[in-house]
Amino acid sequence: RRCVWRAELTAAEVLAVRMWSGPMFMDYNATLRGRVRGAFSTTLHAVHSGIFKLSKVTPPGKVYRGVKNRAITDKDLKAGHFVEMGAQSFTLDKNVAKSYSGDSDAKASYLFELQEGEA
Repeated sequence: RRCVWRAELTAAEVLAVRMWSGPMFMDYNATLRGRVRGAFSTTLHAVHSGIFKLSKVTPPGKVYRGVKNRAITDKDLKAGHFVEMGAQSFTLDKNVAKSYSGDSDAKASYLFELQEGEA
């Protein structure tokens, strides 16, 4: 809670980030992934602004993301990057990320380990 005060988030940013990290996550990501213009635009700007401000008051560290049933295509490899539209969720707990990467029966699963940088 102290980082919210240190980051000087507005009430709108706090609410937007809470909604994004809770009940509206799927709706917001569907909007971003579907590239729907205008839907939730003000809220998504508040989410971005809030996360950016929070990134300035939290130390960078190692984070993890688990992904399942998403194959990296030849097109991705030729382009030299892997792009997923929408907000990306990461965790500090490697085991949590592993649980999201699925089991051995998943078509394609990945466990990303990233070192955050400073904003």
